[in-house]
Amino acid sequence: MSSELTQADFIGVWRRESLSIKGQEPFENENVFWLHAGKHFADIRWSIETGEITSAFAGVASWNAPEMKFQHDVDSSRVGSEDVGVLSFRDGKLIEQGEAVLENDIIPFEEIWLPVAGATGDDCSVDFLRDDKTHRYVVRVGAYAIGMRREGDVFSAGFWQFLEGVWNLEFSFGDVSWRGSFDA
Repeated sequence: MSSELTQADFIGVWRRESLSIKGQEPFENENVFWLHAGKHFADIRWSIETGEITSAFAGVASWNAPEMKFQHDVDSSRVGSEDVGVLSFRDGKLIEQGEAVLENDIIPFEEIWLPVAGATGDDCSVDFLRDDKTHRYVVRVGAYAIGMRREGDVFSAGFWQFLEGVWNLEFSFGDVSWRGSFDA
């Protein structure tokens, strides 16, 4: 089935249900949202226990079944990295399998993603800037938006939801007053 999927099948808002590392039991200790808007994406993660940001990254994704390559144009930890996941659907859930490299150790993982809100390309907007000083990405999918900015050593990010006619900031790290307004 993966070979029949297109990049458009991933457009929407996804929330991670669980993570399994090295084949261990699945668990979840973070709030994790992934917004996919055409070829652009944004991902933000914060600790359920402490409320502190664990990572945020955004950029361009390219689909070559069964793999999705995520090029991180803005990243809370660094700029210019990428990761690749093998994606498939099972029982209405998106399964992502891949490997992470941490301190020269290759760590296999599996993430289970639940759809929060579907969308079409018309329901999405992307605003990005990359120059010598500032790297910024804002991705909106329907009533959800993730924005992040790195200016020098200063990184900030936010996650918003549009409810009752107002964009509500659900989570932020640093000063997100730069975000401007989203199309709704």
